Amino acid sequence: MSTVFQSLPGVEIAANLTVDKSQVVWNSDSASRASRPCPVAANGVGCFNTTTPTTVVVPLLLNQDMWGERVTEWDVKLAKNIRFAGKRLMIGIDCYNFFNSDAVTGYNATYTPGPANTWLQPTGLVSPRFFRGQIQFDF
Repeated sequence: MSTVFQSLPGVEIAANLTVDKSQVVWNSDSASRASRPCPVAANGVGCFNTTTPTTVVVPLLLNQDMWGERVTEWDVKLAKNIRFAGKRLMIGIDCYNFFNSDAVTGYNATYTPGPANTWLQPTGLVSPRFFRGQIQFDF
């Protein structure tokens, strides 16, 4: 019999709001960047990047400000060696996530104001409990 115990910190939670560049209020130090012409003239002025020239992503939380629940997982293995006539048969079963933890391993980080907000909806969970059988014959 053997077991593996894992206790990992939860994933970092982020909150990002995507806003139109025209809604961004600039302080005096950043005003020159907001009015500087873009390298591609069709993008106008105040380019943040070239892939989404009309929007900017604003982080609403500081880095490492919020964390999800801790991930705790137990794996168990039961095996038996049977020896006979100079040969060996090993029969075993493995059980992963023995206590069937349902800890969240990923969250939606996009914040949208209003009733359709899906921020903090889980995007990933710990793998469910599953079993693996094995037979090994050495001769």
